[in-house]
Amino acid sequence: MRVLVVAAAVVAAGVSSGCTQTSDGHPVADSAVAPRVTTATSTAPATTGSASPDVPAMGVTPTLREAVPPNALVCLPTPAAGTPVTVQVSDAAAPKIVVALPEGWISAPSPGGLTLTGPDGMAGAVDIGRTALDPAAAFEKYTDDVSALAPVSSVSVLPAENCGYSGQRLMGVLSGGQDGARTYEDRIGHVWTDEGDYLVTIHVAAPQGSPAFDAAAATLTADFAITLP
Repeated sequence: MRVLVVAAAVVAAGVSSGCTQTSDGHPVADSAVAPRVTTATSTAPATTGSASPDVPAMGVTPTLREAVPPNALVCLPTPAAGTPVTVQVSDAAAPKIVVALPEGWISAPSPGGLTLTGPDGMAGAVDIGRTALDPAAAFEKYTDDVSALAPVSSVSVLPAENCGYSGQRLMGVLSGGQDGARTYEDRIGHVWTDEGDYLVTIHVAAPQGSPAFDAAAATLTADFAITLP
């Protein structure tokens, strides 16, 4: 269930699991500067709505599809500071990506990709999974799924294309649950291969107010290298 109101390029959305506020941010020259929004608990029932076809989804870019040779390195951005780690899943058709681990973080393989553990209660995950959805629909579903993790949530959305592949950056807070208030930042990307489309997600979270969170999240959610099988 979503309620959509468009005004001055700000979109607010509610989901039935709780109170969620979603706003589209505006790209700025310094990527470290990002909009933050707050939300208040509401008991009003959510109503349904649909997005106007004239409102483009944030971070969705047309991608020219063409045949790709095996093991093609299709994206090689400037590496972020940190220890490079390759994320590869058992699906032989899935893309491989490389993320950077900040100092003090460790990673472990998981069925979806990697689990990440950092100091001071920080944690995260990298997942690569096949999707039948187009970029806009896949990003919306993922944002809704994350927002549903807590009774109250807020999220800001910025475009974050990566080497021509559609992508978004999410920054928000989940609160009202047993884990208390937690800040999160995510980087999500929609990557096509010769065999199908995949959603790549990087999720980083920490107790709200953690002093090392911003630096760690910036490293983990930086542009990532992509190799297609």
